[in-house]
Amino acid sequence: VKQEWVDKSSVHVYKDKKGQWWFLGIYSNKYEDRDEEILSEKSHKDYIKWLKKTGFQPVITAYHQPRMPLGFWSAVFAKYENRPKVLQKIVDYAYRKFAFAKVQKVFYLNGFTYVLAKFLPGKEKIAKKLSENSDLGMSHGFIVKKISDSIIDSYRTFEMSVLKRKRAANLLTRAMTLLKDG
Repeated sequence: VKQEWVDKSSVHVYKDKKGQWWFLGIYSNKYEDRDEEILSEKSHKDYIKWLKKTGFQPVITAYHQPRMPLGFWSAVFAKYENRPKVLQKIVDYAYRKFAFAKVQKVFYLNGFTYVLAKFLPGKEKIAKKLSENSDLGMSHGFIVKKISDSIIDSYRTFEMSVLKRKRAANLLTRAMTLLKDG
């Protein structure tokens, strides 16, 4: 298997033997962000446990697009968090024109929360474009379930966004994509 790494700072693109494009990124961590908030290690582990239990798959988009009215996602999660199939349909429909990948796995390692996602069919141009950008970060759209003194102890992410690193609330995030031809 021939492997080519296109290293442009924080971005790589991965294409497997079957031609599937993959996305890998760090969307959050346990460190204070520019808003002076911290998502605790407990909150990340709780979210990952919820994902495994429900099978819910957030989408990957750019710059949190499309933006929904304030309170929309809180209302959706209040009503459908325990009905993950309905919740998934709502998220997929809301982001149908903007999502370019769907989350396959989220994992926590050494204070950082990673996401592995498959690019959606027809989104190959976006994968290639990401591989050419050297300054990408990540963010995520989420609802806060529990917070105390600026420490978030429980959350639910519905989308993860790629954006310019300087626009990320947490500067320790990054987007990575790898290109592998075989």
